[in-house]
Amino acid sequence: MYILKYADYEGTYHGFNLKPGFYYGQDTETRCYIATSGWECNENVYIYFLKDGKWEAEWVDILEKFQISNVPEIDTKDKMDFYEWLKEDQGITWEYFDNNYGHVVSDEMMMKYDRYLYDGLPEFVILRMDKMNLVDCLNFEANMEI
Repeated sequence: MYILKYADYEGTYHGFNLKPGFYYGQDTETRCYIATSGWECNENVYIYFLKDGKWEAEWVDILEKFQISNVPEIDTKDKMDFYEWLKEDQGITWEYFDNNYGHVVSDEMMMKYDRYLYDGLPEFVILRMDKMNLVDCLNFEANMEI
C-alpha cells in the first residue's frame, strides 16, 4: 500500500523538493519513502521512490492501493453537472455524445470532467475521494515512519 499525504506547502521530504499539490509518504511493503507531483499517463501515476539514498521514478497503476490524507476539501455544489459541462465547456450536446462517443472516449471525457469537478486533482486521488475519512487520516500518521 502507498500511504500519501497532500503537500499544501513548499518544502523538502528526505531530499525531494515538494511544491503545493504534490504528495509524499511511504510504500508500506518496501518501507521506501515516496513522493509524486501527481503526473499521470495511461492510468498510471509517476512516483519517486527513495532507494539507497537516490530518488528513482516508476509508473504505478492508479488502481493500486493508496491511502491519501490532507487532501483539500472540494466544494462541488456550484459546479456544472456533467451534461451542462459537456455543452458549456466542450461544446457537445448530450445526444451527440451518447450517439457518437465510444467507451474509451467516454471514459476519457469523464476523467476530464472529474478534473473540472475536483479542481484539477489527479485521477488516483479522485478515485478515492469518497473513501477518504477520519479513519484514513488517523491511520496515515500511525502507519508512516517519517
